[in-house]
Amino acid sequence: MRAEVGLLSRNVTLQGDANAMTSGFGGHLMIMKSGTTLAGNPAFVMGGRGYVEGAEFRRMGRKSVLGKYPLHFHMLGEEGKGQYFRNNSVHRSNNRAIVIHGTESTQVSNNFCYDHIGHGLMLEDGSERFNRITRNVMALTRRPASLAEAVTPSDIGVINQTTGAANGPSLQTALPASYWIANPNNIVDDNVAAGSEGTGMWLLFPRTPVGISKTDPRFSAQVPSAEPLGSLKGTVSHSNFCGLQVNGALEDNHAFITNRGTQFAGGMVIQDATLYANNLGHYGGLTDFTNPSLITFRGFAMADSNYALMQANNSLMEDSLVVANTGLNLLITSVNPETLAPGISRTYELSYDGPTRARNNHLVGFNAGDTSLLANSGASFKHTNATYEGFTMSPPGAPCIKLQDYNARSQKGPSGLTNPRVWSIVFRDLDGSVGGKANTSIIFTHPFMQTSTDIRPVNWINATRSDHKFAYTTINAPVPYGDYADMTVTRQRAGEPDVNLHYSYIYGVQVELPLIVNSSYYYTFRLHSIPTNRSINFRIANVAPGDFVKAQFTSFGNFPGSRVNSATSVSSMAALDNATTNAYFKDSSGSIWVKVFQNAGLHAHQSNGCTIVWNSNGTLPVVDTDGDGMGDLNEGNSLRDPLDVGDFGADFNIAGNAEGWTASNAATQTLNGSDFLVSANATGTPFLIRNGLALKGSDVRSLAIRYRSEGSRTLRLYWANQDGPYAESRAINATTSYVANSGYKIAIFNLTGNTDWVGKTINSLRFDLMGGTNTQTWVDWIRGSDTVDLDGDGMLTRAELDLGRDPTSAVDFGFEFNGISQEDWTSTNTASTSLTGTDLLVRAASASSPLISRAGLSMKGSEVGNITCRMQSEGGRTVRFYWGNENGGLSESRAINATTTYVANSGYKEMTFNLASHPEWAGRTITELRIDLMGGTNNRSWLDWVRGGDGTISFTGAGPCILDPDTVDLASKAVFDVAPRAGGGSATSMTFDVQAGVRYRMMASPDLAPDSWHQINEFTADRDERVLMPYNSDLPAEFYRIELTAPGGQ
Repeated sequence: MRAEVGLLSRNVTLQGDANAMTSGFGGHLMIMKSGTTLAGNPAFVMGGRGYVEGAEFRRMGRKSVLGKYPLHFHMLGEEGKGQYFRNNSVHRSNNRAIVIHGTESTQVSNNFCYDHIGHGLMLEDGSERFNRITRNVMALTRRPASLAEAVTPSDIGVINQTTGAANGPSLQTALPASYWIANPNNIVDDNVAAGSEGTGMWLLFPRTPVGISKTDPRFSAQVPSAEPLGSLKGTVSHSNFCGLQVNGALEDNHAFITNRGTQFAGGMVIQDATLYANNLGHYGGLTDFTNPSLITFRGFAMADSNYALMQANNSLMEDSLVVANTGLNLLITSVNPETLAPGISRTYELSYDGPTRARNNHLVGFNAGDTSLLANSGASFKHTNATYEGFTMSPPGAPCIKLQDYNARSQKGPSGLTNPRVWSIVFRDLDGSVGGKANTSIIFTHPFMQTSTDIRPVNWINATRSDHKFAYTTINAPVPYGDYADMTVTRQRAGEPDVNLHYSYIYGVQVELPLIVNSSYYYTFRLHSIPTNRSINFRIANVAPGDFVKAQFTSFGNFPGSRVNSATSVSSMAALDNATTNAYFKDSSGSIWVKVFQNAGLHAHQSNGCTIVWNSNGTLPVVDTDGDGMGDLNEGNSLRDPLDVGDFGADFNIAGNAEGWTASNAATQTLNGSDFLVSANATGTPFLIRNGLALKGSDVRSLAIRYRSEGSRTLRLYWANQDGPYAESRAINATTSYVANSGYKIAIFNLTGNTDWVGKTINSLRFDLMGGTNTQTWVDWIRGSDTVDLDGDGMLTRAELDLGRDPTSAVDFGFEFNGISQEDWTSTNTASTSLTGTDLLVRAASASSPLISRAGLSMKGSEVGNITCRMQSEGGRTVRFYWGNENGGLSESRAINATTTYVANSGYKEMTFNLASHPEWAGRTITELRIDLMGGTNNRSWLDWVRGGDGTISFTGAGPCILDPDTVDLASKAVFDVAPRAGGGSATSMTFDVQAGVRYRMMASPDLAPDSWHQINEFTADRDERVLMPYNSDLPAEFYRIELTAPGGQ
């Protein structure tokens, strides 16, 4: 990897005047065919011949003017044969470097071109064929400053149809290009592109010639996208936004069209490219999915990229080398950080439409903390089963995979994280060379995809290894309010809990889901609206002939004339299960069950399916999956989660809308747009009632109500369940009492451990309010546990319960930094802050201490007698701790030093802050925290965890494969796998169940001697799951053990 060096000066010089770069008016050389007429002069012009060698072109090109380029072969057609431009230099150009326009069979070789605006070497109309473009260097290709400065729209990007302006560069539209190859039927070998503000090498596929070639009879019948590839090999492309693009077509006015691929049925091979120091190594646009893979990338060497490759097609990449980090400090900063997990800057593949194929590739350095095999992006068609095989790794072992947490709910819309087009990531590991087991799938950890048999290697975050194969499934059902219906989809299998998914029409695309094939799992589709065309099209793809999916569509079997096209009707569920071709069955409840197969004769990317149709409409029941009294369609449109009753509640913020609640025993009731105002009558206590529920008590472990009142009392909650109606056995008081006229307060009802609530189905609620004739109570809102932090420690009740913590006391306060979330800690005075998967890594920006802070707390200081943080650093100091409370914010009066001083580079230490006797801590409500770390420019500090130190985090076990109340039986409960390694030693892995919050250390010893044990792997679990912990040993034999540390140090 060396800088490009070229000789710009020549003995023969063609140049613009001294002001050419200021005025934009440089010179140009145009070579035209015979018979050409000049503008305003009808006289015949003799044909030009261009044999240019050894010349210097400087200060050339007229800015923003079509056709005025340093060197321009213009519409020569076949007359271009034998003409050449070689061994020349072109530098400081206002408008491109070399243009071949409507010309065939020229030679452009050994030229060095530096600093030009717009495309560098350009094939202009797509009519250019049979040219030899070899061993050229294009350096510093600049993007035009504006659309007005661009000669053609493709110089600057895709035009926004609303504003008329050019969009900024993106991974798919990184324009301009140093080499703009608008017809593949040319020899383009051994060229160098360096320092383009857009792309280095770009091969595109217009459907017809454009510009003036479109109407020229010599070219008008051509189909550039159907031309074969002459040759594209030996490209070196570095220090660009994108190294190589194989993508796109052109409008007649040269506007760029994204995602068009080759239509040449014979396919093409692009080979021996070297791509490094690019934001994106190479991108491929959509191809013709009715054919097998049409593009092969072979023999590539790529390094130091944010993403080595991104493909919207079924291309093949083989026999290639990808290096995560050469150590030469060549990586550029990603311009698409939203596609990368925190702390990740170097990835092999950015998951996109696909499905790509990759085989016999060697990856180097993808075990480092800032690397990931995969990054991820949304896609128009998120195909499943991109395939990996024959991969080798240096060092050996599974590469890191670190993805963002796409289970987090965000805004709705095509790019929302809840959209399956984002999280349906499925890569098929054919031989186990990536994940360690053949014929498995690498998937994102979405509940709809995960099953109990999945295994996660410890260096994977938000990704897991599944034994299942997934079909790319599409469901088309247009409805009156959108092109596609809302629906709730449920994965089901006997003996397992249902897994639900809500698909929203707001995504604006056909329903695309990854469904498990060839399994006893089946999928239930409950549509929320009736399709306008009285049909539902259900199809599968990206799987092998004979693979099948089983599904049911509720209620449509009751519609008059309902039937299924492209499927055979059978008379029983047993017959459906035994079917070997598309079949359907209508059961007595009105469900239509279908079993859809991928047909023989179709390749993996073609789809097969069936269509449910009916003659006239019936009715669909309201679907309320979480039983909270609001239908799934309305919840989805309200940005609530229709599958999770944790966001159950009523806000009473619309005048006249009680949201299903009614007041009883009240003199008056008013919904004023901000509260539910209830006035008591003379006969007793008024109460609010909500009927029509079917919520699971286990999913709502607390309720909260915000209110104010003219009366005093302790609010009481009653409920009804399957065991009976309201009763004192099904009732509980709020945790605090209310004093009359004391303003708005929040009453909490802690239902954790209540056996008449947990494990029951709650069908009605009643809140008893303040009595007394005409006593008024204003209820602001009623909410479930997802929005309540009972102990004020910064973690919602449900999250604490899921981790086995006590949601009513901050005694188990703690932040572990084990995932890809900073858990709402923020930083200042830092050069960078990132997560490694086990730590929060903070890099100091200067000599001043970097500060990490956590706001949004409301915990009782008396419940947390001290705070401890586990950390290591390249700097040394006494760590200082600040806090805020009801008396004020962060200040020296609310600060304390750690009990010990940290010595630089002394490894992990626990820094403790004794707070129990501090008057600004004990008895106070703590609202924010800050830890001041080690200063010194670029000094790094790793924060492992921050915890309350006077109690232990509730801990109920280490997972069934490790601990048992009576015995430890690793032989039957854990799985060991040992394989020999080339050159000696073994590759060892241990698979076992883990529990969230527990730290696991894999220890090894050659002989069991007490002082010979050493740590070989370590991680802290951030969820209950099954993990794979690998280790490569150079010894002929070794002993292993697993050590566990529970939260709080147990």
